[in-house]
Amino acid sequence: MTEPVLRRISDRIFSLLGVRLVLWLMVSSTLIPHLLDHPFSVTDHYDEHYFYAHDDAARISIADYHQLPAWNPYYCGGIPLAANPQDGSLAPDFWLRLAYGTGRGRRLAVLLFLLLGMEGTFQLARRHASSTVAAAVAAVIFASSGRFFFMLEFGWINMFGFELLPWAVLGYENGIRSWRWRIVGGFAVGWMLLAGGTYSTPYTVLVLAALAIYDTLGRMFRPPHDAGDGLGWWRPLVSLASVGVVAGIFSAAKLVPMLAVVAQHPRTIHNTHSNDTLQLLGSL
Repeated sequence: MTEPVLRRISDRIFSLLGVRLVLWLMVSSTLIPHLLDHPFSVTDHYDEHYFYAHDDAARISIADYHQLPAWNPYYCGGIPLAANPQDGSLAPDFWLRLAYGTGRGRRLAVLLFLLLGMEGTFQLARRHASSTVAAAVAAVIFASSGRFFFMLEFGWINMFGFELLPWAVLGYENGIRSWRWRIVGGFAVGWMLLAGGTYSTPYTVLVLAALAIYDTLGRMFRPPHDAGDGLGWWRPLVSLASVGVVAGIFSAAKLVPMLAVVAQHPRTIHNTHSNDTLQLLGSL
């Protein structure tokens, strides 16, 4: 069977969302069997216990008292809930905690992020002309990065917001031509923030900004013979700004109180750490 025929067959197979979903589920169940088999288990690390208790306090506020998760009275005499930068009680995946309980919900949230990470990477790779097989391989490699599973040992489910990065990039890139995709990109970035993305959100913003600068300069200095797509040089900046506006609106319920708490209680670091050029080069 010739290579073009094989490629056409693989394209047809992987073009079916159901086929891809089965593959993503098989990969995920292989990667996190202990989470799915023992949903109430916690690790020995303190952070896992803290995040579990924090999620449970938010679930109790919503499910038992029908109140917004504004305050956690069970920890250190009381700490902010929704306004806590690490809190994820207003994120879409928190509904899994409400529906299935804190333990099961946290584990199902990891599974959900894995599925989204693989599908998003697949779509992004296909957009950049990868074959279906190559895109599927890239999807599995990205979503199953060992760094994610290192974070699981500490209960850092909020770090799985990085699995939404491909969707944010897709939203920005396709948003240059379609306003609907800007909503997708903004939803992805806003979800990161709502899910406690203290790292995933700013790093994603930096990635999108770098892409916007690259695309804008590329359009401004396009060779005269290259007509491109006929859109203005400013379209990447419009897409970036639109993604940011949608993300801000979607996450406003957390973003506004969180900024107020952070402004009132800045994180004080007494020591100033720095690395000279030789140290930076050595670390590489």
